[in-house]
Amino acid sequence: MQGVEVEQRRSPRVTTPGLEALCGAGSSAGRYNVQNLSHGGVLLRGTVLFSVGEAVDLVLLPPERPIIEAKGHVVRHHPPGGREGLGIAFRSMSRESEDAILVTIADAMLRTSSQGALSAEGADAPS
Repeated sequence: MQGVEVEQRRSPRVTTPGLEALCGAGSSAGRYNVQNLSHGGVLLRGTVLFSVGEAVDLVLLPPERPIIEAKGHVVRHHPPGGREGLGIAFRSMSRESEDAILVTIADAMLRTSSQGALSAEGADAPS
């Protein structure tokens, strides 16, 4: 269809409040806020230090959980002046890290559905 953009993602994304990441390649490294996470990758917000196609090492820092380590590559970046950041596709990680990402995604989905249920209940409450 004309004018309709279809996302071609392989897995759903979730927002992850409080999740931070360290991302590095060679002698460059940065600390980022995680905008969203999926089984296939992560969107990081912060200063763009890497080029599209560049291989990076990632360490995700979930609150109150063990760190998650992965290797990835930059698939896009958002330049300064807007919402500066990086899109990273995961290339490889340990089974433990993969499981930890799935748990993080499931927790975020449950939190979102619980908040929606609470909002819906609040809407029915008499004032």
